[in-house]
Amino acid sequence: MPIYGVGAITVFLLFSSSEKWYSIFIEGAVVACLLEYITSWAMEKIFHRRWWDYSRMKFNLNGRICLAGFLLFGLFSVVSVKFSNGFIYDELTNIELIPLIVLSTVFVTIFILDFTMTSIEMLKLRDHIEEVTERLRIEAEKLQVELEERGFTREKLFELMEKKKEGLPTIDGHTYKRLLEAFPNLLNRKP
Repeated sequence: MPIYGVGAITVFLLFSSSEKWYSIFIEGAVVACLLEYITSWAMEKIFHRRWWDYSRMKFNLNGRICLAGFLLFGLFSVVSVKFSNGFIYDELTNIELIPLIVLSTVFVTIFILDFTMTSIEMLKLRDHIEEVTERLRIEAEKLQVELEERGFTREKLFELMEKKKEGLPTIDGHTYKRLLEAFPNLLNRKP
């Protein structure tokens, strides 16, 4: 995901190896978490899907960021700034200006192309998921109607489940229990 590269570049540009490690830790973690939160929010607004969710983790903020991520981002910021940035900076300053511009242009172009193609594919995926979801909803409604027409009302299914908690009888190889799990609203419909 581009978010990690953008986060690493942001930390590289914002912090100096001369800063105290704890300052880099806290500030790097805050910057990375802010980037992750904004990215999560924007992707949800654009694609109508949550791409990651930390709500089951302790100390999370709206499921978008969490304490564990904060700690990891802080650690990676310290490692990056204290150990990698000096080497990268030295190597970049040893490259002549014209090759550096060409190299930068190539990398930025690759990033933009990758970002664009990924966004296009994600939009296609969003549309496909919505289409499949709608088709499944229609098929579930048809199956519900068919079961009710065959006499499998919610009362009958509930009665069968009460009689046989285990080893439920089957309809064409499917147990009543599986049908009820697949179509939980079947028991909520009025006869």
